Amino acid sequence: MNTLKNIIHREVITIEDSSELKSAAILMKDHDIGFLVCVNQGKITGVLTDRDIVIRGAASSECCQEIKDIMTTEIIKAKEDSSLIEGCELLAKNNIRRLVIANGDELVGVVSIGDLLKEGLSDEAAKDALIEVLKTHNTNNLYKMFDNSNYMDSVKVDDYKL
Repeated sequence: MNTLKNIIHREVITIEDSSELKSAAILMKDHDIGFLVCVNQGKITGVLTDRDIVIRGAASSECCQEIKDIMTTEIIKAKEDSSLIEGCELLAKNNIRRLVIANGDELVGVVSIGDLLKEGLSDEAAKDALIEVLKTHNTNNLYKMFDNSNYMDSVKVDDYKL
C-alpha cells in the first residue's frame, strides 16, 4: 500500500504563534512559500497561509499583530502511515491544499496536492479522491488530465505551481 510516508516534505518551515504577522510574511517571502506551520514550544498550534495574512490580517477591520490572532487552529492532520487515498480524501473533505502530517502534536511534515499529483496515482480510488480535491479548488482544471491518459502522459506536473 502506498502511504503518505513516501511523499512527505519533512523540512517544514515553522513559526512561533506569538510572532508578528510581518515576520510570517517575511519568512514566506524569503522561502518562496505560502504556508507555515505555527507552533508554541515545539507543539503544533495552527497553520497560516499567505491568504490568511491578507484576508484575516491586512484586510480585517481589527488590528491583528500576532499570528495566533488569525491562524487556523482547527488543523487537519494525518499520520505518516495513512494511505494516499486517505490523504486525498482528507484534502477533499476539508477543502484544503496541504495536509499536516503529525504524531500527536509532533510535526512530521506536510503533503500537498502537488505532492500527490507527482506521485502519479495509478490507484483508481486515489485518483477519484484526487479529482474531487482538484475540482473543489478548481486548480487550473488539472483534474481533466485524469480523464485522458494521453494528456496525463504529456503533462509535467512541475509546470504547475500548486
